[in-house]
Amino acid sequence: MNIATQEIYITKICGVIIKEALATIAIEVKLLQLPTARAAFASNNGQTDGEICRIKGFEKEYQNLIKIEPSIIELEAGVFTHNIEIPIETNNWQTLKPYTLGIHIGHLYASEATQGFTNVVRLVTDEQVVKMLANKRLEAAVMIKPDALKTIKDLALQNKVTMLEPLIASYPLHFFIHKKNAHLKSKISKAIKTIVDSGRAQDIYRQYLAELSR
Repeated sequence: MNIATQEIYITKICGVIIKEALATIAIEVKLLQLPTARAAFASNNGQTDGEICRIKGFEKEYQNLIKIEPSIIELEAGVFTHNIEIPIETNNWQTLKPYTLGIHIGHLYASEATQGFTNVVRLVTDEQVVKMLANKRLEAAVMIKPDALKTIKDLALQNKVTMLEPLIASYPLHFFIHKKNAHLKSKISKAIKTIVDSGRAQDIYRQYLAELSR
């Protein structure tokens, strides 16, 4: 199966999980890395066989795609700052409203959660977000945890940008297949359920997070 994947770090983790899961049912997965919007277009139009991971509700807009249960892993959304104290309450985005807040323009969960906020800065890449935080041009930013940690590590800014606790939100990530592959839905679902229920999917996720902390 040729599967579309976004150019963000968490999709790399999802790709490892899906490849391992589908190998147990003799399906080889090849990943096609594309920009976020283009990946969605390609998978929905049947140019690929599916999408490696998206949040629940993705299929409402892209109706040619079928969501596979169960979810693979959780998308963990964290609040990052340049060492200032902000009280964080999980699922209460209003606590961030007073701050100049950076978000990744392609991340719909953050765009939807900050609708009506007046101090949101929308940026194209995580690198831009992290650099603006480090330079104190933003007070805070919401980013996907592993993607943010990877960017902070790559830029050697661990001493300038930190993640606050707890997470602001988390969202189940699902594998999606194009409707032309509907006959494989049950088989794929069972393979994913096995890797999730065994704890292997979570182990892969934790392994990648641990590597980012070294």
